[in-house]
Amino acid sequence: MTIMTTGFMPCGAKMPIVGLFAGALFGGSWLVAVSAYFIGVGAVIVSGVMLKKFRMFAGEPAPFVMELPAYHAPNLGNVLRGTWGAIGYMCGFAYGIAMIVYQLGGLLTGEAAFSAFTVAALALLAGLLYLLFRPYRESGGVRLNERSAARA
Repeated sequence: MTIMTTGFMPCGAKMPIVGLFAGALFGGSWLVAVSAYFIGVGAVIVSGVMLKKFRMFAGEPAPFVMELPAYHAPNLGNVLRGTWGAIGYMCGFAYGIAMIVYQLGGLLTGEAAFSAFTVAALALLAGLLYLLFRPYRESGGVRLNERSAARA
């Protein structure tokens, strides 16, 4: 989950790029750069809450262990799958939020007409709100019933 949300976190290396885009595309508006920073922090928080409710990330966090794994050459398939998963999640989340903002913002300001993309944006917003506010469920880990616990 950390790898999937790290790309949203603003850092010192991203700030000059954010400032460059704010100056070049938005006429030097300071509000754009500041809001980009806080939107990134908000994206990390919202993504963390949503991802924590999936079975893969549910349950108690693993304790911090400072043990080094055995060194070996990484398998190319494992590296690419993990990378594609994290990058795919970040791109999909950012595209979904951008689509919601563009469609609903254009509808409110009168710059866009109601279309199938607006319906898709509303459905996506409903899905994100569901993932954000759905009840937390424990992971389906190993559970002992009373009878098997008594035998052990």
